[in-house]
Amino acid sequence: MTSTIKGSHTLVNEFVQFGKESTVWHFCNLFGTKEQPIIIGNNTQIGSYTEIRPGVTIGNNCRLQNDLFIAEQTIIGNYVFIGPGVRLMVDKFPSALKVFNRSYTIAPITIKDYAVIGGGVLLGPGVTVGKCAFIGMGSVVIRDVPDYAVVVGNPARQIGNVHDKKYATAFPEFKDFKAIKKK
Repeated sequence: MTSTIKGSHTLVNEFVQFGKESTVWHFCNLFGTKEQPIIIGNNTQIGSYTEIRPGVTIGNNCRLQNDLFIAEQTIIGNYVFIGPGVRLMVDKFPSALKVFNRSYTIAPITIKDYAVIGGGVLLGPGVTVGKCAFIGMGSVVIRDVPDYAVVVGNPARQIGNVHDKKYATAFPEFKDFKAIKKK
């Protein structure tokens, strides 16, 4: 099977590269540039009402829910889950004048492998989300999230680790964390 655009009214330009079996749904806008193409890995699903900006790289086997904004130069690893309504913001000092003059300052976001980002999360400029990290819904993340951390709140703060016993039932797919650590 090849990649498909299953959605109606979805706009994808020639500077978007899809891996095998990836799907984009309804009302999405994906616009890369020659200098900054959008690269999407294999078996990745992109939900409806999503905008992806130039220079974004998305890994393999990701599930990106609906109503997302993924800003310029964001890097998303493999097996990442992003819940609905998430916003990834990379402009450190936004203003209308800077947009018209194209003088904005971009601080890219990096989301490492196996991260889980709950619905309605806001990620600020320059943030790195660690491997296997979990961000609770509605959190506002303005600082880096360590590998395996569980963070919640506004501003987000660490309340645990995915290795903690109380989170084991929430992540049955990660029962054997030793296998994930080696990757």
